[in-house]
Amino acid sequence: MDVGWFVVNLFNYQIGMHTLAIIIYDKAGNSTEKKVNFSITADIKSAIADIQEIYQRGWLKSSSRKNILIGELKILDSALDLLDKAKIKIIAQIQEAKSNSKLSAKAKEKLIATLNKELAELKKNRSKIIKLDLAIFEKTLNEAKKSNYLNQAGYDIIKSDLEYLKNNL
Repeated sequence: MDVGWFVVNLFNYQIGMHTLAIIIYDKAGNSTEKKVNFSITADIKSAIADIQEIYQRGWLKSSSRKNILIGELKILDSALDLLDKAKIKIIAQIQEAKSNSKLSAKAKEKLIATLNKELAELKKNRSKIIKLDLAIFEKTLNEAKKSNYLNQAGYDIIKSDLEYLKNNL
């Protein structure tokens, strides 16, 4: 039995929902069709990979601009990692407070309220950091396009990643 393998490069596909249809024929001419729906999304790592691919294709003509764009995303990724670790720590403290039999009900309530305020502040700061860092990234991206270091196709792909990150981080 021959088994055929194929790879589909999704680099040029837009973020969003897609359908892959596969039709298979046997030697007698019989066929069967299978459709699979899938979604293309973006995260910081995939946006970095897109910048690298765009640079390799020659659509981004400056290695320093590539490194700046990637560096800005890595800074955001590191900041979000730190915030996520802080969130995990606060959640663990809340769980610990809830199960602490040495604390009075009133002391537990007060401690948990304080920790929940810290969580809310962390969430607010996370949103501010994302907004600020992505605004800086967008400015750098637009400058690369304006200075003709980045062609339209590359710009559109990175801009699509940026918009997805703005709405989904």
